[in-house]
Amino acid sequence: DLTVVTDVSNGTLYSVVSISATPPSAAQVRAGQIHTGAAATFAGNQAVAATGSQAVSATGLTTATSYWAHFMHEGGGAARSLVISGDGFTTD
Repeated sequence: DLTVVTDVSNGTLYSVVSISATPPSAAQVRAGQIHTGAAATFAGNQAVAATGSQAVSATGLTTATSYWAHFMHEGGGAARSLVISGDGFTTD
């Protein structure tokens, strides 16, 4: 499970997980891609209904592999946040 904090209470949260710490662009996150334009290991989106911590359950990850999560929040009116990247994690 991954978490990110949003400060807008509407819109859509987009997330991708990749084996690279290099963040993709906001458009790439929205499209489910990593920084090279290739498909992300995991890509998802979910509605945001409240500010605060948002939980994302990433699936399809490989055991004993290092990953980085990248998030982008698109609020009402199609305003996009900057891409926020996690510190990285390794699966069990």
